[in-house]
This record gives sequence, structure tokens and C-alpha cells, in this order.
Amino acid sequence: MTQPAVLAVDGGNSKADVGLIAADGTLLAAVHGGTISHQATN
Repeated sequence: MTQPAVLAVDGGNSKADVGLIAADGTLLAAVHGGTISHQATN
């Protein structure tokens, strides 16, 4: 059975954080990475 979940994304100029949270509040997965800004330079 499929359970509802929320995908939360916090993206900015210097970093990006992504979390997958179950309906009961359990953190299912989390990822931290580099920028997702199309204006950022390498």
C-alpha cells in the first residue's frame, strides 16, 4: 500500500537540502548538496 509523503526542498545560492517526510512525521530520507541556482557560478 502506498503511503503519503512530502518532499521538502530548500535550495539557494550556496547549498540545497532535500528531505522526504512520511505523513506521520518520520524522516525517510535527507540529502545535502551544492547550489541549485541557475545564476550561481562555479
